[in-house]
Amino acid sequence: MQTSAGLSLVGFMERNEAIEYLRRVCYFGGDQSNARLENEWSNANARIGSPMGKMGKPSVLDIPSSMHSYVEELKKQNWLQHRLNGPLAGAEFKMVEIEPLLAMQFAIDLDRSSHLCETFSRSRSEEDLFSICLPMTPPDPKVHLYKDNKESGSMMVMTKNLSFGIVRDGAHEISADNGHRFLIGIELTTPVPLLHVVRYEGHYYLHNGFHRAHSARKAGATHAPCILRTVTHAGDIGVGVDTFDMKALTSQNPPTVGHYTRGRAHEVPLKSLTRVIQVSWSEYTI
Repeated sequence: MQTSAGLSLVGFMERNEAIEYLRRVCYFGGDQSNARLENEWSNANARIGSPMGKMGKPSVLDIPSSMHSYVEELKKQNWLQHRLNGPLAGAEFKMVEIEPLLAMQFAIDLDRSSHLCETFSRSRSEEDLFSICLPMTPPDPKVHLYKDNKESGSMMVMTKNLSFGIVRDGAHEISADNGHRFLIGIELTTPVPLLHVVRYEGHYYLHNGFHRAHSARKAGATHAPCILRTVTHAGDIGVGVDTFDMKALTSQNPPTVGHYTRGRAHEVPLKSLTRVIQVSWSEYTI
C-alpha cells in the first residue's frame, strides 16, 4: 500500500466517526483493527489541548504596496477573471494571519506541503510567498480520460487531485450555422487554486489552500496573501461531507490551522487516493 506522511485533526471527531475515517484514508501497516484505530484516535484527541488563541479571529492586513502590481496582473488572468466577475464577485485580496483560521479540512499531506514551500523556505521573499499562495498560473490537475469503446458509451475521469469534481450538470443548447446542437452532461473543475479565506458572521474560515497555508507558516510567514470573500450563508463556507461540520467549527474548541502548525495534529500515513468520475450514456429508439 502506497502511503505518504500526513497530519490529521482526527482527534476532533467522535470515536466512531474517527475509526471509520482512519480506516478509509490511512494505512497502519496492515493492522486496521478497531483497537488500533481507537488508540490512534485517543492519541490524536490528547494532542488537541486547550482552545487556540484568536480562533477564527485573525488579523487582516492590506496587500503591501510592493506587491500591488502582482495582484493587478493576477486579476487579468483569463482563468481567474471570469470567476471574479461571477462566483467570486466582490472578493478582496488581503494578508491574513494564518494560524487562527478555522480549519474544516481533516488532513494535509506533508510531502505536498514541503514541495510547495521549497522555494520560499530558502528565499523568504515576498515574491515567492505570493507565488505560492496566489499563483499566477493554475497547476495542472493531471486529469486522465478513459473512453469505453463498448456499445453502451461511457467515459472515466481519474485524477490524484481530490478537489477535482462536478460543479454543474444539465443540458446546454448551442446554436450552430447548420442548426442546433446540444451538449448534455457535466462540467468538471478544481477550486480556484488560490489561498482562499471566507468570512462568515465575523469568523474567518480557510476555504481552500491548506497545504499552501501550512507550508507558508512552517517556512516562517505569520500572514499569507489570500483572496477573501464575505458570505451571508453558512452553505457558502465550503463545509461538506468530507469536512468538519459547523457544530465542530463553532464549538468552544474548534479546529484551526494552528493545530496543524503547532504540533497539535496527529501524524498519520495517508493512503494514495484517486478521484474517479464515471460518465455514461446510451442511445435507443422507443
